Amino acid sequence: MQVAFHFRESGDQGQDSFRVGTSVHNQRAECFNSMLKKTWIKKWQVTFEAMMESGMLNLDNPVHINCLQYTQLPLLERELNIEQRLWDTHDIRKQRNAPGPFGKPDLLFTSPPEGFADMLCKVDNDLLKYAEQLVCGVDEPLLVANEEFRKISEAILQNTNFPSSPDGSLAAYLMLVEKFTTVLQTRGTPIPSTFAEANEIYQLLANETGTF
Repeated sequence: MQVAFHFRESGDQGQDSFRVGTSVHNQRAECFNSMLKKTWIKKWQVTFEAMMESGMLNLDNPVHINCLQYTQLPLLERELNIEQRLWDTHDIRKQRNAPGPFGKPDLLFTSPPEGFADMLCKVDNDLLKYAEQLVCGVDEPLLVANEEFRKISEAILQNTNFPSSPDGSLAAYLMLVEKFTTVLQTRGTPIPSTFAEANEIYQLLANETGTF
């Protein structure tokens, strides 16, 4: 959010207004990352590698990647939220000679702390609207490709009853890939090599009636 604000005020310098550091000195964060890699991330990594080896997924094909994102991201986001909730409710281990309360946190810590002045500055609506163009709102679904691709994909899958599960998401992915591939072959349109080319194709397809 701060990057978005600074982009309007400072141009290209906005990118330097926020920095991400390593977590090597945060043992709790490192522990969480380690558990994710061994369980959650590993599971999806194996799944996608199997799709590539079987020929179902080609990472050089932007259409394949967009179809994968459209069908898999909701499931990934849901499972990651579950992991987050489980982590947020775990016990905080007592540290030797460390003062303070221990156990599960039950307080929402905000800025400013109790007893201190509120130093937050209100942001005008114009700046908020500008920032919304660069960032995704809280609890909003992750967006894929352009609006035309999402409308076409929704139309293709509207009469299906695929469950919200790994098998259901895979079935939806295969249907989207088959439909897009068939249409491109029928039109004699070559497979796009970039996401920009893919977005242009989606726009053309969306303007044609009866394509899907």
